[in-house]
Amino acid sequence: MALLNADEAVIVLLDMQSSVFSVLPEESRKHLTHNLNGTMAIAQAFGLPVILSTMLENGPQGGVLDVLEKAAPGVVAARIQRNGIFDAFTDRAFTDAIASTGRSTVLLGGLDLAMSVSHTAMSARDRGLNVRVLVNCSGSPTPLGGELALRRLEAMGILPTTSMTCFGEMARGLSTELGARMMQVIVDKMVLSGDGPID
Repeated sequence: MALLNADEAVIVLLDMQSSVFSVLPEESRKHLTHNLNGTMAIAQAFGLPVILSTMLENGPQGGVLDVLEKAAPGVVAARIQRNGIFDAFTDRAFTDAIASTGRSTVLLGGLDLAMSVSHTAMSARDRGLNVRVLVNCSGSPTPLGGELALRRLEAMGILPTTSMTCFGEMARGLSTELGARMMQVIVDKMVLSGDGPID
């Protein structure tokens, strides 16, 4: 499998919402918040499109996570609100948004792994897209549910990975333009802040 190219990739985040987030273990919530913040910063530095889709915001799922409101307000403002179906590709607005990017690689994260992330990943693969699941930008209410979901996806040829691994592939090294941008974000947002690196 070839290395990722920045001009072929789109980041997709699903159901990053308060009610789902609240049932994650405390350490998982901290970890996810940190990874989302760093991932949005590097995605912006790379010029990657980011699509956010939510569902049932006025119902059981709750509103968009504060970390995204702060780190990517434009992405939140343009979010696609679904009617409650796990597979985001059943929503025409979502399908059109993916198509409009012209990107063939979907880097997918969300809450939770066993539901919206899995259903959407399989649907993307069936549509001929290259799909990778950003485990560091995902979560599951139970460790077992998340683990089994990832096993199933991997068995279907959908790779679990992290956003930092993907960014490293796109940059190819630290001496490239993208590598320099990545290092600047790492220094400014992670090292100098004392927050540490993302996965």
